[in-house]
Amino acid sequence: REPSQGNKYVKANPLSLQGLTPRLATALQLGFVYPDWLKERLSEVRTPFMIQHGLEDRVTDPNTSKQLYNEAIAKDKTLK
Repeated sequence: REPSQGNKYVKANPLSLQGLTPRLATALQLGFVYPDWLKERLSEVRTPFMIQHGLEDRVTDPNTSKQLYNEAIAKDKTLK
């Protein structure tokens, strides 16, 4: 393995998130592609967050938002 090649690849890869902050779309993709993996790690969320979720949402289950709120170890969190 050549460490310098990794940096070249990251800079040349248009899909790389290098230097960018992951956005909602990243979380969305993780949720659809790896739902079991993501659910198993809800308790590891420690960054501050706020969830706003409509109770009549037909696309995503509001209970998952409640589960994230209840399981996350973040001290600064809000569910509305």
